[in-house]
Amino acid sequence: MFSKRQNGGFSVMVWGAISLYGVSPLIFMDGREDSIKYVGVIRSGLLPFASEVFGEAQRWFYQQDNAPIHTSRFIRSCLSEHAIYTLPWPPKSPDINIIENVGGVMARMVYARGKHYPNVQDLKVAIEEAWSTVGSELLLTLYKSLTRRMHAVMDARGGATKY
Repeated sequence: MFSKRQNGGFSVMVWGAISLYGVSPLIFMDGREDSIKYVGVIRSGLLPFASEVFGEAQRWFYQQDNAPIHTSRFIRSCLSEHAIYTLPWPPKSPDINIIENVGGVMARMVYARGKHYPNVQDLKVAIEEAWSTVGSELLLTLYKSLTRRMHAVMDARGGATKY
């Protein structure tokens, strides 16, 4: 997720994962994201979260977009090494990436009533607080919408949908 205040202010790069069973801890990333930093996120964020949620024996799938660092040979090797299965993903398809909706809900909370933050730390605190409110009701609603979303994307032949 990327949270940025338009027209000035601060921006931070944030990674978080969701499942039907809850949300991962957030990881704030310094500077530009690259494959080496992303492997760190996988090891320190994704793997512990997946282990907690799914256990060691259950097979699970990780949905990420087709950003170049997500599809690099280095990342694919890391994912394979840790038996992380990814879903085939059409390019430029935010309509079926429900974490985008979670990010939108959070951004509305963080910047409610035109809120500005005096420093990056205060912005991070606000993002953490918003993340902590992402509940099972929202996640269940979003997961239940996936079939409709996929059909809408297919009907639009990969174009934009109402989602």
